Amino acid sequence: MHLAEILLAEGQTNEAECMLRAALSSSDPEVHWRLSEVAEATEDPAGAETFMTAARSGFEALLERHLLAFADHGAEFYLAGGADPARAFELALLNYSNRQTTRAYNLVLRAARSAGQPDFHTRLRPSPAGM
Repeated sequence: MHLAEILLAEGQTNEAECMLRAALSSSDPEVHWRLSEVAEATEDPAGAETFMTAARSGFEALLERHLLAFADHGAEFYLAGGADPARAFELALLNYSNRQTTRAYNLVLRAARSAGQPDFHTRLRPSPAGM
């Protein structure tokens, strides 16, 4: 997955797509998300939408089964390709309430900015030690 992301960022769309297609059977919704990005990069809007729909459905199914374990992944998805800042913010807050780490706080901060929530800090528990 991460190598495919790097290849895509470097414009090596064919190589990224081959790696991702090999991982389709994994049921990881991020595979569909990244394939949507490949389709966008290769100017295939129909393919991009098809993969994005599958990614959104996959993330929601994963969150329904294991919400706390994947709230951070869901927030990252909805901040980017999932294009739902309000959902990203909701998941980032949940993630932070479950694990008060610097990484989780930074995710809330990014999601709050994206969702237009300047007073987000009023919805947080005390921040992690050292922050």
